[in-house]
Amino acid sequence: PGGLTWLVNWIDRLMAHRGERLTEAEMEVVSQALERLKPDATVARAAPVRLSSLVTQINSKTLKDRLSIWCEGGAYGHYFDNEVDELDFSSITCFEIGGLITMGLTDVLKAFTEYVFFRVEQLVSAQTDAERIGPIEIYFEEAGFLLEDPLFAERAVDYLMTLAKKHAYLVMTAQSPEPFMRNERLRAAVRDNVSTVVFLPNANAVRDDLSVLYKGAFGLNDNHLELIAKAAPKKEYCIWHPQISEFRVAVIEMPKPVVAHLMSNKSSLAVLADTYNPDDPDWKDRYVNRVMKEVL
Repeated sequence: PGGLTWLVNWIDRLMAHRGERLTEAEMEVVSQALERLKPDATVARAAPVRLSSLVTQINSKTLKDRLSIWCEGGAYGHYFDNEVDELDFSSITCFEIGGLITMGLTDVLKAFTEYVFFRVEQLVSAQTDAERIGPIEIYFEEAGFLLEDPLFAERAVDYLMTLAKKHAYLVMTAQSPEPFMRNERLRAAVRDNVSTVVFLPNANAVRDDLSVLYKGAFGLNDNHLELIAKAAPKKEYCIWHPQISEFRVAVIEMPKPVVAHLMSNKSSLAVLADTYNPDDPDWKDRYVNRVMKEVL
């Protein structure tokens, strides 16, 4: 039942990408169509249910047209209208969404992140005390872009408030405090539930317009902002524990081989593409040596 409710709302989001959200009556039409597509328990191997299958169960031409763009043959059909769901999780699973952002496919990105949220929630909820795979870290790089979506922001609020009980936690990065100020509930959730905030050096932190954001989003004071402004780039990191009002500046100087292992900029990725060879047991050493020589 919970999955069906989620699916109806997710399809509502898909069909509203260029127009109004579905009415209650239209959502009921979609819900009934999905009910008719439920696999028959008496059939050993039922045909896969796809978005294209849903279209065949909807009589309304308007709804068909709004959904067809996401189906096979439509502009976005290759993203979600597939016979097999190949999304799976390993101990470390990463999703590269830079291409979607670059192409301006925000509708696809939002639908994808919402689906990943759903799958992650299933994974987290499936844990038991006897069979626990956690703790699970959910990490969003450049979360500021995603937080522009009110639905994503609300999901982040929910995660911040509930994940700890499920042996999971949320990590988000942003280039500015501003994304955490736009949504009042998110600002309160960060204040009350985030135990550690790490600030990179920012010489502009004491500027009037930015200092207001730092103070409003994270509860910092003028002394904290002075430390952030004077911290040495790529060497010093400011660590804030708001729940115990503790602020520290940590000096982190990692050896070059460690930095080489952690780099993921365009230059290091180019070296990786040139040196990766699963048949060569020494390719990793050659990669690290080249990054230290050519990139660092």
